[in-house]
Amino acid sequence: MDQAQRIQDLQECNFDGNLLWKVQLQELQGALAGQQEDGEDLQLHSPVFYTGRPGYKLSISLNIPAEQDGSSAQDSRKTALHVRLHKGTFDERLHFPFKGTCKVQVQSTPKLSTPNPQQGKSYDIRCRNMAQRVVEGGEHSNSNAIEYLSIAKLMSKEFIIDGAINLLIQFKA
Repeated sequence: MDQAQRIQDLQECNFDGNLLWKVQLQELQGALAGQQEDGEDLQLHSPVFYTGRPGYKLSISLNIPAEQDGSSAQDSRKTALHVRLHKGTFDERLHFPFKGTCKVQVQSTPKLSTPNPQQGKSYDIRCRNMAQRVVEGGEHSNSNAIEYLSIAKLMSKEFIIDGAINLLIQFKA
């Protein structure tokens, strides 16, 4: 990574272990339409963020499995969230493997919100033994995952705020 890229990376990142990821509904719907045509799993990636300064460079990916056997029963397809470790600016000063927890909360519209924890409001992704593994291109590759909400639930009116699904991500060591 050249110096200009490192400076841009540092300027565009969050360094407090928190990220508000806004998944635009229109983009998600377009990606799902393309997924139906090619039949492959869909992956959406959050912007990267750091757990601190210095800290580990992470991102979240939202994975949506392809439809099976021509079935379009979106209610039955569950999304998955993955915490991804990337090669970061501070890696030479950090200890690996590391562990922590990423709390991911899908924000809901206040008038439709219910206190039922089954509504998928908050999930913890436990990151254990997140080790540096360099893959092609010099990036680290490591992830921990959980099963998340169904596609239909995630895209319901309960979780759409200003045309986006808002995922609040908080990392705790």
